Amino acid sequence: AAGHLWTCMLLAACGSVESFAGPLSLRAATLQVCAGAMCSVAPGSTDPLPRRSFVAASLLSSVVVQRADAEVAAVVEDGSPSEVVVQGEMRLEVGADKKLQKAGGKGRAEVVLRIVGKGIISKTEKLVSLEDFPAAGRPATDGESGGVPFTVAVSDLQSKTEKGRTVNRELWGDDDIFVAVDIYPIDSKKRILRGIGKAKFKEGMHQKPLVLLEGSEFTF
Repeated sequence: AAGHLWTCMLLAACGSVESFAGPLSLRAATLQVCAGAMCSVAPGSTDPLPRRSFVAASLLSSVVVQRADAEVAAVVEDGSPSEVVVQGEMRLEVGADKKLQKAGGKGRAEVVLRIVGKGIISKTEKLVSLEDFPAAGRPATDGESGGVPFTVAVSDLQSKTEKGRTVNRELWGDDDIFVAVDIYPIDSKKRILRGIGKAKFKEGMHQKPLVLLEGSEFTF
């Protein structure tokens, strides 16, 4: 009986995540089913019926645990709409501050995420002001802040790329993501600044890119 109990406990405890209410409740139910089946087998009994009940309960517990793990996997795969895809910073190169000042000191920053060979996965915008940026030029080596932060979340992703690829975790989850930031005057569609960076996928996560804004002539 003790061996049967340990078997049921192992079956019920299997799984990678235990913090979700669904899988935990399913495991609890599994333990109850197994315990009930075990109690129906009297010590030394040769009656095949309760033993068949125990085997059925064990098989049921395996199915229940597999279902619980599938539910957890679905939660991880789908992701939360607020889950961060890329978080980076933008900064003005020397001379770029004068261009932004000439445009009125304010602009629209369009942040574009692209994966090589797969296409653009996101386009977002945020308003920026010259006064939000640190002094023009690259950050000093003394730990100076990189610049104006930007964040692209799962909710900002397009449904498909321009190449027709479905945008999901399988597409972007473990690949380097290239970032382009274009600055436009508030009331114009003529780009005045552009910067390019890369969110390199390293050690299970995307690194934070620093995008240096400079001339608008180069392509992405």
